[in-house]
Amino acid sequence: MVCPRTLTNKTRRAAAFTLVEYMFAVSIGVLVLGVGVVLWAYASKTSVALWGYADLSTRSKMTLDEVSQKIRNAEAVKSFSSSELVLLVPSTTTSNGLDTITYTYNPTARTFAQTIVTPANGTQQKTLLTGCSAFEFKVYQRIPQYGSDALLTATDTNTAKVVEMRWTAGRRLTGDKTNMVSAVSSKVVIRSK
Repeated sequence: MVCPRTLTNKTRRAAAFTLVEYMFAVSIGVLVLGVGVVLWAYASKTSVALWGYADLSTRSKMTLDEVSQKIRNAEAVKSFSSSELVLLVPSTTTSNGLDTITYTYNPTARTFAQTIVTPANGTQQKTLLTGCSAFEFKVYQRIPQYGSDALLTATDTNTAKVVEMRWTAGRRLTGDKTNMVSAVSSKVVIRSK
């Protein structure tokens, strides 16, 4: 029969943590936990910012692609100003008609919207961009100025051949005072003229 081993006072003291060892272990644990919380907060903020930049960039690119396609395929420019462009484009609902597409920038609501009116007077409205702090249309003639590549500004719809769009869209980061901004500029040639 084996006798159970009994602990002496000396071995009991050696088997337990002292108060100093315990306080040291707790302080290291709190320090590691604090560093982990700081890194987690920084990673969360960075991922929110990256998602915001990606979303803003994607929306700007999709808007540019959609508007550029409609401008390229337009039959004519019906009217234009710095904040509005009205185009006549081949209809998507009838074979021989023309849809009227109006692109409008609303500085109060900070939106850029599209309105399509079909030959049967059906209307479709869609907001393409939100958070626009600036938007501008410029319309040019196709013929450049003599001796340079600069285009002449169109004076009426009959000479309108190139449409330039410029906008700045932004978003406010959650819980942060900084904004992220996307600036877009593009010149699109109307092919049918």
